[in-house]
Order: sequence, then C-alpha cells, then structure tokens
Amino acid sequence: MSGEIKSLTGIRGIAAVYVVLYHTASHFSDLNFIQNGYISVDLFFILSGFIMTYTYHLRFSSNINVKDVYIFLNHRVSRVWPTYIFWTIFTVFFFKMFDLNLKSIISNVLMIQNWGVAPSIVGTGWSVSVELAVYFIFPFLIYFFTKKEKSKNISTFICVFIIVYIAYTKHPVVTGSQMKFNGPLDIVAFDGAGDLMRGFAGFTLGVISWGIFSEFKRISDFAADIISLFLVLILSISLTSKGLDVISVAVFFILIPLIGAKEESFISKLLASKIVYFLGVISYSLYLCHALFVYSIRKEAHILLMRLTKEHEITFWISVMAAIVGSCVIGYLSYILIEKPSRKAMKTRFSFTVN
Repeated sequence: MSGEIKSLTGIRGIAAVYVVLYHTASHFSDLNFIQNGYISVDLFFILSGFIMTYTYHLRFSSNINVKDVYIFLNHRVSRVWPTYIFWTIFTVFFFKMFDLNLKSIISNVLMIQNWGVAPSIVGTGWSVSVELAVYFIFPFLIYFFTKKEKSKNISTFICVFIIVYIAYTKHPVVTGSQMKFNGPLDIVAFDGAGDLMRGFAGFTLGVISWGIFSEFKRISDFAADIISLFLVLILSISLTSKGLDVISVAVFFILIPLIGAKEESFISKLLASKIVYFLGVISYSLYLCHALFVYSIRKEAHILLMRLTKEHEITFWISVMAAIVGSCVIGYLSYILIEKPSRKAMKTRFSFTVN
C-alpha cells in the first residue's frame, strides 16, 4: 500500500466544505457558485477512483483472487459503513421524517438503497451507496486496464459520453422520479439509473487518470503550478457559470493526478497545509452528518444576529459561515468518536485470512 498524498486529502476537505456551503445556502442564494456545489460529489467519485488505484494497483494488476478482493472490500466497508450506519440510526431516531418499511430499512443498512431500491435515509448517503456498487467492479477495472492499455482511450470516451448523456438528456430512465435539478449533473434519485451511471463514469475516470500520474511526475514543480493555476482558473469559470458541469469534471480528471504527482509544488503544499488537511481528514464524517444540522444552525444564528443588525444580507452570510463552522465541529466529533475507532475495530474484527 502506498503512502498518503496529503494534498489530495486536502482536496477532499475543500470539496466537503463546498457541499456544506451548497446545502446551507442554495435554497436562499441564486449565485451560480453556490448552486453548483453538488459537483463536489463528482470530484469525490474521481478522487476515490484515483486514490484507490494509487493504493491497490499492484494488488490487482496481475491477477484477481478471492483473498485480495476480500481484503479490499473489508478495508473499504470498514472505512465507510460504521459512520454511515451511526448517522442513519441517528436520523431515524431524532429526525423522524421517513415512512420507513422493511425494504427501506434493509437496503439502507446494507448501503444498497440507491441501486433502485429505496430513498436514502441520510440524504448524502446516496453517493455512499453508489460508490459501494463501484467497489465490486474496481478490481476488474484495474486488471482490465493493465492488460488492455489501449482500452483507456476508448473507456475515457465512453465515460465522457455517459456524463454528457446524463447531464443533458433528462430521460426518465436516467432521472427516475427526480423533478428538480440545480444543474446538469445534479442527479441523485434512487429510482433512476443516472446516479449509478454518474458514479461509475466518475470513478472510472479516476482510475484512468492514474495513467497520467507518472507523466506528471516528470515535469517541474514550477510547470505544475502554472498548469494547476490555469486549470483552477478554468474551474472557477465553470463553477461560476451555468451548465458547464462537464468542463468541471474534465478539470478534475487532470488536476487530481497533477497535484498528487507534484507534492512539492506550491498548490500541493497549500492543499496539504494543516487546516486544509484537517478538513480532509474529517471530510467523510462532515459530508455524512452536516445536512442534519446546517439548516437549524443557520436559522438560529440568523435570528440571533438580527437582534444586533437589520442588514439581512450580512446576517445571512454570517449565519451561513456559522453553519459551516458548526458542521465542521460536529464532523470532527464524529471523526474522533465514531469514524476513527469504529474503522479500526471493524478492520481488526474482520481481518481473518481467506484461503
């Protein structure tokens, strides 16, 4: 297993905070940058594909066996399930907003709800369910791309086609019962194929992007910073515009391996700085739990601030920042009290050898 790339952990932290901002302010602000916050999930998919390839490519490049697949799945489930199930149970008991039935309960416990089974109890849990589906094909993707190097170009084209198709062709098979979209790739419904297609395409692009990682290793840190700044500029334009989700995905596809390859470049060091890295460490807990609290924190902060000033615009944005900070505190507590100890315990409990 390869060592951690701290700058990529930092990217995950920024993406998580962007999602929190999106869920806190998108109902009250028409700013394109706010409305496009859902695109962070596509960054998560691509980043997960890249990091898992970085970590496991040697294990599955030559052959696939039951033991190695089990070790991989054990590691991934140990990483995501304990925290996910805690917040699922928490939501059921403290946010009684669901008409629960046996199918919904079982599918959410198994994290398969977004495979066309039932709505996700934890709102952000839909993407965890989608990513779990992709885990089962990941070893075969590595093996296939290793044996069929030339297939990467065709696979990249197919993934881009899928992303364009689900983004700009709102067929009922893709969207299911979803009626409201904040942008082209804002597809999350459990009863359509779009969520799984979105996750599969993004994750596979992340796997493919590993192929350009070694190429970026050869360029200088200065060149990496220039290219990175240019890509960030393009990303800024796409995130502050409407309907340019595909451009954002394309930037993620190039930017992630570039930053990962040049850890001594300025932008990589910035992303690996203590605060940004900290946000990356707690990002999964933050991503899962924040939607349960941001609205109430923002509302209470706004009411309190209105006693001091009647400037609605100012109080709104301060209350949004309070919601983000409050969510980060809860995310941190979730990380140290739930995610970290349960991940270790679960990996140890189920780490027996498979013959």
